[in-house]
Amino acid sequence: MTNPQQTHLGIPAGPAAPGWGAREPAASAPAEVSGTVAPLSLDLSQPLTLGPGASAARSMSAPAGGFLILLRRALGLRVEPGGALPTEQAALELTNLADPHVQAFLAWRRAVLLCSAIAMIPLVLLRLIEVLSADGMPGALTAVHLLAVLAEGAFCGLLWMQLPRWTRWQAQRRTLQLGWLAMMAAPLVAYLVPVGSVVSGPAGPALGLGYSLYALLVLGPRVLAILPGLVRGSIVAKLLIPGTPAPGWLIAGSGPLTGVLIYLVFLVPFQVTGSGYFVIAMLALLGAQLPILRVGQRLARPTTHLEAATAVARARTTHGLAAGIGGLVALIAFARMTSDLHLSGLVVFDALLALAVHTLLATLIGADLLMSSLMRGDAISIDAQAAIQESEQRLATFARESAVVTTTSLR
Repeated sequence: MTNPQQTHLGIPAGPAAPGWGAREPAASAPAEVSGTVAPLSLDLSQPLTLGPGASAARSMSAPAGGFLILLRRALGLRVEPGGALPTEQAALELTNLADPHVQAFLAWRRAVLLCSAIAMIPLVLLRLIEVLSADGMPGALTAVHLLAVLAEGAFCGLLWMQLPRWTRWQAQRRTLQLGWLAMMAAPLVAYLVPVGSVVSGPAGPALGLGYSLYALLVLGPRVLAILPGLVRGSIVAKLLIPGTPAPGWLIAGSGPLTGVLIYLVFLVPFQVTGSGYFVIAMLALLGAQLPILRVGQRLARPTTHLEAATAVARARTTHGLAAGIGGLVALIAFARMTSDLHLSGLVVFDALLALAVHTLLATLIGADLLMSSLMRGDAISIDAQAAIQESEQRLATFARESAVVTTTSLR
């Protein structure tokens, strides 16, 4: 037996809002009044609708259309109500999605989806040129690289197919998640082909070493982008729903994991080249994770939108400075390594573009996963509510007794 579902997301949950999934509407009752005041009845199961005047005002206050607006929206993390373009508002209102927060989130998703689809085109073309123009690579290894390129090309086509369906969030997010998993799995499986099974003789070990470094340059940015993208998606969810602590915990946990990935990615090229640039870049990028960890801890509790936005703004300044220095030094280090190993200069450019594009994709996938998870946890049973109250009481007791022990030990 469950109690009426509690909604802390501020999202229309009635049947008139199919984009967020249908739920049983809560029964509304007229408010009790006294005196001569007329009774007031509110039907919370219906989405908020705006009159023609309000809709026109919102349309006039919306920013002018253009790709630069969508690009700025896609790269930003603050999903502000009223930021949807007039055409986007009209498309969403046709599907009975009139809540300004819902409209802002879906408009932000549309911008990220469009920018990702556009950026995937040069990424796939560069990878294709790079693979086909590689000199001295055995045909079997070329086929392995082409398999990874085809996976990214197929996902690029999927992004363009999903663009007109941006208002159907529930169905689209599942399709994109499955396509993203297939795209990420294809190169990871393809690069498991051992070079020794293709090339034999004394040239095998040397070619295997070069091939492993090449695979690191191809796979490293794509894998490394997952956690920063998850952090960005969590920030979007936290600023949209500041009362939930879950995004803060994901941000705080992603910082140390990203640091470990950075260490592993830079360790191999440093051991091969011995360049101090890799050490400097590694230390700068590791230092950039400290603001992420701190802001995650601050956001791992219910906050107001202003508190969350202020914490994020402070962390982005320090993080951006350290990450910028680390990224610039890493670019120099990898450029020198590719020159020493006689690799194509397209490899470094492809790595940078892949890091940017896959971070954007991981932001979209991460925000979708977090929002859908929060929505699934919106309905709480009576037993679960009792467990939550018991856990809060136990946590308060633990904090109180720990404070007592600390005070006693100081005496």
